[in-house]
Amino acid sequence: MKNVEITGYQLETVKKEQFIEGSIDISGEFIKNSFVVFPERFIIDPVDEQKDSDLFETFREISRRVTLIAGSLIVRERESLYNRSYVYHKGRMVGYQDKIVPFNREKSRITPGRVIKVFSGEDLTFSVPVCYDLDFPFFSKISSLNGVRIIFNPSLIRRDFHEEWHQYMVTRALENRIAVLSLNSLTEQFNGDSVFVQTYVEDDGVRIKKTNFGKERRKSVSFSTGNINDKFTQRHEEDPGIYSFPVKKINY
Repeated sequence: MKNVEITGYQLETVKKEQFIEGSIDISGEFIKNSFVVFPERFIIDPVDEQKDSDLFETFREISRRVTLIAGSLIVRERESLYNRSYVYHKGRMVGYQDKIVPFNREKSRITPGRVIKVFSGEDLTFSVPVCYDLDFPFFSKISSLNGVRIIFNPSLIRRDFHEEWHQYMVTRALENRIAVLSLNSLTEQFNGDSVFVQTYVEDDGVRIKKTNFGKERRKSVSFSTGNINDKFTQRHEEDPGIYSFPVKKINY
């Protein structure tokens, strides 16, 4: 496959109005036909698709030139709240992923997702586990078994747990022969430090390449399956595990 340009924005957590006001400057920076990724819950307050149409129109505008993984938002839907990541492409929303494993205090108010969404378009298949979802092997295993070659992981990771967080990302990439981008916020308690992990073959073994974002608000990386295709296939042929979870495939 061709190289795919991915730009991650370690956005600070803000109110909806602040994001909308600043998004015009952001949108002009994007490379055409690339991917753009935001962190988990970068907008502080819960949103509603109907009442907050200005926010969703902003996402549509940003995505006219790119595929947008719009971080995640706390979304109110009827009487329930979801931690939801929207995916936009060419000015339209093509689908979303609800967080499947609420973390800690989220359990008392967030309704868990019930299906893994696998997105395919323009020669790339990906999934979007939200933060804590990727602590568990099931999401990445089932994703890769369904052809996913890269995972976008909107996250909010406290600054004192970055070492453990990075270890999870390396493990998920290495055990599945895929790439993982986990995108954090620069807000002080989280402190950025997002990480992009790729796998590649060297001397018939699989190695990793890590790119750390540090405290850069915006950083771009390139992704290609490169020479890992055979190892990707081999890993799934050799793995004796049985993994089960509902999957929905979305082509755009």
